[in-house]
Amino acid sequence: FLETSGSSALTIRQACAVESAAQHSGRKVILLMTSNTVNVCEEQMVPLLSVPNLLLVHINPRLLVKDTPLQAMFDDGRVDGTCCKTIHLSDIFRLAVLFRYGGWYTDMDTITVAASDKLENVVASSGDFVANGNLIFSAGNGFLKLLLSRAEERYTGQGWNSLGPVLLTEAIMDFCKVGRQTGRPIIGHHKNCWNLSVFNYPAFYPLKANQRQQLFESGDDFHWRELFKDSYSVHFFGQLTSTRVWRTGNHTAYDFLGQRYCPLTYGVQGNMDLR
Repeated sequence: FLETSGSSALTIRQACAVESAAQHSGRKVILLMTSNTVNVCEEQMVPLLSVPNLLLVHINPRLLVKDTPLQAMFDDGRVDGTCCKTIHLSDIFRLAVLFRYGGWYTDMDTITVAASDKLENVVASSGDFVANGNLIFSAGNGFLKLLLSRAEERYTGQGWNSLGPVLLTEAIMDFCKVGRQTGRPIIGHHKNCWNLSVFNYPAFYPLKANQRQQLFESGDDFHWRELFKDSYSVHFFGQLTSTRVWRTGNHTAYDFLGQRYCPLTYGVQGNMDLR
């Protein structure tokens, strides 16, 4: 996970994401933060202190990108002049961390519902594009190295989504020779493209971005269980939903999943409302 806003604490939904991953992903969970401190007095942070396989780490940006293609955008000032620093740093750091160390990156507007520790070199469609909200790579993966170079070439510091799904989708189409013009589908396992697998949307984005309002509507247990039965994680599109008061507490997706997959965090408020 990455917290790149400089905040020393997480929101209730971010804390839920971390707790659920620590409990259900089958992986050791590392939360990388740009803040120099952690506010352990915030009530939603308290449950995380008891999670045994969670490590909190401060990011050294220059050291992280040193000797990678991404270093150039820091050296020439593009990152300092960015329009959208929190978003862009997250997009940049996730690529750098995975290239150096490997593992699974997931956004903090997610809830993990199944173990992903057996997956390797996996990305997933979120509908029209291959999204960058869940990325699983081995360290030094060849496709990821090319993606870092493509990101450095394209990055101008403008446009909040300039390093997001469009860039990743285009890179897969170009480097793996798949997509409409080739007659080869993007979804599937691409053995000759550094063993990259592109999963269909139910794996990590069971509701697409244009269906996000359904996550905040009421549903019974059967409805949610069926919807998420083929998923490793559920994405809540926080960039689009966190600025609006989407109420929970009436058996929404957050209520169904929160009580089961991040019960300690959910119990702080008895809902997942942002306050």
